[in-house]
Amino acid sequence: MTKNILVVGKNSILAKNFIETTNKNQFLTLHSCSHNDLPNEIQNYDVVINFSFNPMLYIDEYQEEYDQDLKIARLVKEHKNIKLVILSSRQVYGIHEELNIFKESDIDLNSKITTYGLNKIKCENNVKNCIDDNSRILICRSSNIFGNNVGGRNFVGIALYSLLTSNVIKLNLNKKVVKDFLPIDIHSKILECLISNSAFGTYNVGSGVNINLGELCEQFIKGFKSGMIEDKTFINDQFILDISKIRQYIDLDISSKKILSYAYNIGINLGEK
Repeated sequence: MTKNILVVGKNSILAKNFIETTNKNQFLTLHSCSHNDLPNEIQNYDVVINFSFNPMLYIDEYQEEYDQDLKIARLVKEHKNIKLVILSSRQVYGIHEELNIFKESDIDLNSKITTYGLNKIKCENNVKNCIDDNSRILICRSSNIFGNNVGGRNFVGIALYSLLTSNVIKLNLNKKVVKDFLPIDIHSKILECLISNSAFGTYNVGSGVNINLGELCEQFIKGFKSGMIEDKTFINDQFILDISKIRQYIDLDISSKKILSYAYNIGINLGEK
């Protein structure tokens, strides 16, 4: 049976990739809109997935007016046929020097959590309070999602911009710091699998693979055919996501070899700019 999917925030990088990837699925019919152009007849959709996001949540304490997830939850709450999918963040687990593997239940409000992380916790909880049927909510806590976009706020965009403009990737951490990196194409396929299988609840969406900053940057440089890495001695913000929950729905190659090969190809594309 075909599902009608409304993609909110159609101009975001993640949304564009999701649309491109999922358009090939004959069992999912996609429609898209911006966050301020939601359709009046929202009851015609089986799933609403929100990619829209107010950047004030990065820097400011939570305010309801910033919460796009809650805005959409209020629109769909009375339509019992609609499932809402929201994107959260691995930052809900906090910032740690030691390398931890986080399960979905591992939120500790007494740990060091960024403003953004605290705001995403509130966004998650507000949606669950608004829509009291848990089977209608899918929360996806994404890891470090990366593609070939240069610039922006995320680590890879900053690294690629630095490599392109100065031939140096300048890290504010030690290159041995381990993070959970996931190519954007695989991120979209995971979302597609979860939606297709009517998954609900909270899921880590990452690679579950140990890759340090230096390994990833070396592949960018290798593909770019030029460059060097400058790093610091500081070790912080290490993490891996436990992805055992999504494994029941996906059968994808999420190996370090696959991820580093993806990074190498990004370096090649950067060299062609």
